Amino acid sequence: MSVRHRAEPSQIIVVDYGGVLGSHHQDPAERRLASILDVSRKQCRALLTERSTQGAAFREGRISEEQFWLQVFDLAGRCRAAAPPDATLSRLWAETYSLNRDVLAILQAVRAECPVGLLTNIDSARSEYLTSEVGLLNHVDIYLPSFRFGTIKPKPALWKAADAEIRAAFGKNVSVLYIDDREEHVEACATVRWRGMHYNGPEPLVREMRALSLHP
Repeated sequence: MSVRHRAEPSQIIVVDYGGVLGSHHQDPAERRLASILDVSRKQCRALLTERSTQGAAFREGRISEEQFWLQVFDLAGRCRAAAPPDATLSRLWAETYSLNRDVLAILQAVRAECPVGLLTNIDSARSEYLTSEVGLLNHVDIYLPSFRFGTIKPKPALWKAADAEIRAAFGKNVSVLYIDDREEHVEACATVRWRGMHYNGPEPLVREMRALSLHP
């Protein structure tokens, strides 16, 4: 558990990465990855998504980086041996996301009032890139990557495990506001009595936060 703040605030804001704090499908990384796999960008996304069997398993920590890329290449009908190393492929995949600077600025402003956490469906390889090269831990007070829990959103076990870590770090009575771009995740967080907010862009986010008496 990565925690930067040990006080007992009344509230914590927890956000998703891809689609909220991170913008996805970025070039040139996605274009290059699709080229290596010799598939369209749409097909590339389908091979990597958490909705795929291999994508879910990798994010849950149930298969290794090597196993994941072997399965991806097999499904793409490509020879794995002729492609770049696993680490290069995972870095390219990580680079298809970039920090959303508008959202980051909003969260850093709110962070003066309450802690900010990140809960995301992610594998260990891309997580290492985010923490070591993007400096993600400088921007959040608690980091909750799915691979550590052995499950992903929107499964109930993920919410329960994340909720337990948050309460261990910030107190059992802290309320949680969770922000995600996927409605199914916003609705599912009610499993642990979190308040969900659907992300529709920086400006609506500011308005909704102000309505909750936060000051981004």
